[in-house]
Amino acid sequence: MSKSKLAFYQGKVREAVGILVTNPSHLKDRLVKAGPLILLINVDELPNQELKDLVQSIKTRLAANFPDEGVSIGRKRFKTLVPMAEDIWSLYFMLETELRSGADGQS
Repeated sequence: MSKSKLAFYQGKVREAVGILVTNPSHLKDRLVKAGPLILLINVDELPNQELKDLVQSIKTRLAANFPDEGVSIGRKRFKTLVPMAEDIWSLYFMLETELRSGADGQS
């Protein structure tokens, strides 16, 4: 995977983290806004299995909890929502580490 593609994905995750941190609405609303940015990541293009597994897990949970962007998601509990937000945060740092380590040896 090229560094530019990895940097693009990290930028999308950075945007998602920004929404999760700065948006004043309820966590479920922040996840609805941040989720589409994570869905842009192509799991098959990630450089290692740990990243692939984490992104696939986030995508699966987003799809299960927020099936349609325009649909009301009802009363989701923080117990359900917080792990998704935490995983998005972790994904950001994992991508940053991968970029710094020179995942593909390119500059």
